[in-house]
Amino acid sequence: MTEKSRRRPARKTRTIGAITQPPWKQILYQRPALAMLSDDEIESIHQTSLTILREVGMAVLAPIARDKFAQAGLKLIIVASEYTSIQMLLNH
Repeated sequence: MTEKSRRRPARKTRTIGAITQPPWKQILYQRPALAMLSDDEIESIHQTSLTILREVGMAVLAPIARDKFAQAGLKLIIVASEYTSIQMLLNH
């Protein structure tokens, strides 16, 4: 009884120069970038995110990151969690 090989057939040899590629050049856009948000809306989002970080905080699980934040002067508060034994919230 002969067994059929499970290997893939060999690839065909490639022909060099089959597809010509134009030289690289910088793409020039004809229209200005589309602004999805105004400057005031972006500033509002930024201020709200700072408020959330200040009042709620942020859980940091990596000990190295906690050490770096503490060295930068952020106040660390230890909080127990059902998912991890220790989390730290950052409050500025």
